[in-house]
Amino acid sequence: MIPTENMSDFSVLWNRLISKCIMFLSVLIPGIVLLKYVDKRPIAILGIGIYKGALRELSVGMLIGFGLITFTVFIIWLIGAAAFSFNGFSADLIQYVVCVLIVLIISASYD
Repeated sequence: MIPTENMSDFSVLWNRLISKCIMFLSVLIPGIVLLKYVDKRPIAILGIGIYKGALRELSVGMLIGFGLITFTVFIIWLIGAAAFSFNGFSADLIQYVVCVLIVLIISASYD
């Protein structure tokens, strides 16, 4: 969470989500049009597709990413640069986490 953000102020997250969707579409649509109509090549070249082993590759990549982020946060906590506290689950927390995950997934899909 960015320090200036308020978890109950979802307008920041919705603005971020909308901008990420627009950026994603601004890359995806021209890519599809160019591949399909100019180059006359299959859309699968963009790397979008489901194939045998895709779920396994996705799972391994997500586990490696989770491990690296966890390790980094642990190091930051260990040297005393950050402290963490948990005040329990709430509807605001769940909604915030879902919005952040959507933004991260969209960001990762065009980077």
